[in-house]
Amino acid sequence: MNSNAGRSGVFRRLGSLLRALVASAVLLAVLVGLPLGLRHYVGWPLPDEVPSWAVLSAVLTQPMSPSFLIDGLACLCWLLWAAFVLDIGLRAADVLRGVRWPDVAAVRSPAAVLVGTIVLSVLGNRAAGAAGDGLQLASSSPVAVVETVRAPDPVTGNCDSMWAVAERALGDGARWPEVFELNRGKPQPNGQSLTDPHRVFPGEKLLIPSAPPPPPVSTPPVESAAPPTPAPELPRHEDQLPQPDSAPSGRATAFVSAALAAAVSAALVVARRRHRVRYKPGSGLRDDLRVAPVVYELQLAHHRSEDSEHPSTPADDATPLGVRNEREVALDLAACGGLGLVGPGAVAAARALVVTALTRTTVAITAEDLASLLGEAAVGEPPSALRIVSSCQQLAEQAPPAVLVAHLDHQSRRHLEVTLAQESSRQLVGVFLGQWTRGITLYISADGTISSASPGPGQELAGIKLFRLDDDDARDLLALFRDAEPRPQPAAADAALEISADVVATDRPRLQLRLLGVPALRWPDSEHDIAATIQPRLRELVVFLAVHADGTSREALVNALWPANTSDKSSNALNTALSRLRNAITKATGGAITDIAIVGGGRYRLNPDLVEVDYWHLDRAITARRSASTAQGRLDTYREVVNLYTGPLAEGIESEWLEPVREAVRRDVIDAAAALAHALRDVDPEQTLELLERARTFDPHNELLYRDIMRLQGRLGRLEAIPRTLALLASKLAEIDDKPSPEASWLAANLPRHHAKDQLPAS
Repeated sequence: MNSNAGRSGVFRRLGSLLRALVASAVLLAVLVGLPLGLRHYVGWPLPDEVPSWAVLSAVLTQPMSPSFLIDGLACLCWLLWAAFVLDIGLRAADVLRGVRWPDVAAVRSPAAVLVGTIVLSVLGNRAAGAAGDGLQLASSSPVAVVETVRAPDPVTGNCDSMWAVAERALGDGARWPEVFELNRGKPQPNGQSLTDPHRVFPGEKLLIPSAPPPPPVSTPPVESAAPPTPAPELPRHEDQLPQPDSAPSGRATAFVSAALAAAVSAALVVARRRHRVRYKPGSGLRDDLRVAPVVYELQLAHHRSEDSEHPSTPADDATPLGVRNEREVALDLAACGGLGLVGPGAVAAARALVVTALTRTTVAITAEDLASLLGEAAVGEPPSALRIVSSCQQLAEQAPPAVLVAHLDHQSRRHLEVTLAQESSRQLVGVFLGQWTRGITLYISADGTISSASPGPGQELAGIKLFRLDDDDARDLLALFRDAEPRPQPAAADAALEISADVVATDRPRLQLRLLGVPALRWPDSEHDIAATIQPRLRELVVFLAVHADGTSREALVNALWPANTSDKSSNALNTALSRLRNAITKATGGAITDIAIVGGGRYRLNPDLVEVDYWHLDRAITARRSASTAQGRLDTYREVVNLYTGPLAEGIESEWLEPVREAVRRDVIDAAAALAHALRDVDPEQTLELLERARTFDPHNELLYRDIMRLQGRLGRLEAIPRTLALLASKLAEIDDKPSPEASWLAANLPRHHAKDQLPAS
């Protein structure tokens, strides 16, 4: 990326030099070539002596000769040349007084264009940037007020400042960057130009914009000018963003980086596993982890961006900041000295920076500032990476590495400036709401765009659209990160559910659809897997119809499979998918079956006369548990449920609608295995151990099952297997960044000494 930027800088420089050479050639041709040409081809156009009145009368009354016409035009050319030479001198004087683009008046436009082109091409962006910024602000913020810088207060000695002028004239001192941009380059009483916003003089006249800050608007598309050539001292990284369809759809509040979307997606997987680990076999609970809308949207965005041709890969030391020209911009906050955010969009941008920083390092913030960022609603238990302190002094005492977040006032600014200036705090980074003179201060408009910045490297960040979050979304993401962290294991398991089965068999040849495990669809006369040859969306369509054996509405179907599309696009997508599925089925069965879906009464379902689904047998066994009236009938039901379960429901398909169904089925099977083990503990301990081992494969992170297995191994005298079971538990829990509880370790250590063969595990 740096090499590309260097090459583009060389090309721009060569282009500027080429423009300077062309303008110089034109200027030289006019200044030197025109008089030489007139002298060589026309000569002296005026008479050698003063003509008499008789000669003049004769010349004027006679028809115009060609020589007279040529001499007259030559005189006109000499007069225009003299005026041009004079204008060149005046424009050169303008440039010498201050490097800027000269005034382009109607008469002076040729000289101004030539001189301005030469000067700006040779001197580069210094002149163009100042003039361009001033023109842009003048057009967007009409000037209606002139404010005079006041003399120092004779009592307190306090001097006037750009902040005080903005606060006095605009009612908001944080708008001082607008005042500075509007007056940049103006002559000051000391004879120099205004280039430092911290240096103003009493009596100086400052132009004040009359337009108020823009009102809040919903998220518009990013439309900004091409970024200027990056300065070498600003550590910035730009990478291609995913295409627009990978962004969270249908939301106007959450606008985050691809890195944060990936972190949220990974945290959701871990949080779900941790939530399911705490399930008590036999409890009958079917609640799954609640997924907030913003989490769901960011997970979809991450999955859609995984196949992007240009994945976003910011440097390890750079924090994703925003987007410019559909490219993600990342900034090394430590290298630039920290960020100060002001303006109506500062708080939303700060939330996004805080949540993004939590995925990379720890964040320290006072309780008061956290409440102001997240609103009045209760924050709840924060993730461990978020350090909440009680005062700014404690904030300044944080050990690196950390990101410090604070609203700046006079006292907090003094504490933090001293802290961040110390050599030992190099890994402390500041993100502040307020003006931050030691780093970069950004003025952020209501739509999240950086409208201006403090002088220095931060000026090239202007025009970037910052990532932002509202308070509800920020709270939901913090709650997700907390759910993804280790929690204590439950104490013990209670009685298991009692489930019976009523499996209906049929000998009619049908398509065989396997949903338990990796989905597969086969025709009995062929080993060819139809599901492996169709598109992933068609496989998901078949799975959705099979899971909803009683049928589903069109609305539920399109909302599950095409949540990001409009109603028209979703309807077309469903019709196309059904047509492709019919073609694939017809081709695979040789025309024996042309369609496996039944559509009627506004509902869609698979035809049970043409398709046999293993999940349907398991579902019937689970839902028919109440029909078993005898102990033996219940045992048969438990055994049937356990035997029918051959793997997770539709393994490999990651869709939000499928997760709750998949988890409910898994828990039903675990309950059946636990209940069967409970019933067989006194008559067949070997089969009980086999059932517990099988249940462990269904739920490899559930510590309660491992405890029961160790108790049974101790009961059977297999003491050498107990440490292996504990080691297996430790390895499985390490996959989710957890470890066995003290209860499990104590059990493994004491069972060899206190085992008794007549004791069996409590399920």
